[in-house]
Amino acid sequence: MLGIGYRSSVHHDIEGSIGVPLVALARTAGQVTANLNTPEKVSVGLTQAINPVTRVNLGFEWDNWSRLGNVGIVSRTLGVPVSNLPLDYKDGYTYSIGAEYDWSPNFTLRGGFAYELSPIVFANRSARLPDGDRYIASIGASYRWNEKLTLNLAYSHFFLDRNRILSGPGRDYNVGNIAFAGYTDASADVVSVGFRYVFGEPARPAVPAPLVRKY
Repeated sequence: MLGIGYRSSVHHDIEGSIGVPLVALARTAGQVTANLNTPEKVSVGLTQAINPVTRVNLGFEWDNWSRLGNVGIVSRTLGVPVSNLPLDYKDGYTYSIGAEYDWSPNFTLRGGFAYELSPIVFANRSARLPDGDRYIASIGASYRWNEKLTLNLAYSHFFLDRNRILSGPGRDYNVGNIAFAGYTDASADVVSVGFRYVFGEPARPAVPAPLVRKY
C-alpha cells in the first residue's frame, strides 16, 4: 500500500509593535509588520505485508524550510525596514523504517527507527534554537477492546547530535557585540496514549449471493 500526502504553505501577515526600551528608533517605528510563509510538506509512505501477521513500513518526508529565508520587519509608521530575522533554514528531510506484528487478532506490536536531517545547521544555529540532526527510536502497541474501540500506546526516544553554537556579529541576529560559543548535547522522551473509536456500525464482510441453477 502506497500513500502520498501534501500540506501546502501557509501565508501569515503578522502585525505588532517594537517594545525595546530606551531606543529612539523603537518609539519612532511604532507598529511593525512582517510577512511569513511557513513551509509546505510532502510525505510518502509504503506498507508491505510480509505474511498475514507482519508488515514493513517505509516513510519519507520533505519540509521546505528554506522557504522562510530572511524575514523582514517593516515599520508601518515609516514604511521602511527596521529589523530582520535571517533564519536561512535549509530544507528538512526525514527517513523512517518500521514494522508491525499482529501478536493476536486483538493485539499488535510495532517498532521503528527514523533519521531526521534538521533545517538548522552550524551557519544558522543559535542559543535560541540549538537544533540539529536527530535519531528517533520508537516502540508501540495497539489493543482492540472490541469492534469499535482501540487503545494505542507509544514511546519514542530522540537522540540529538552534539552540536556547536557560535553566535556573534554577522552570525546571529540582534546580538550586538555579544558573542557566545558552546555546544549542545540533548535528548528527549515522548510517551503517547490514544484511543480510536469507530462511530456507526462496523463494516461487515460481503456475503456472496446464492448460486441459482436452472435445469
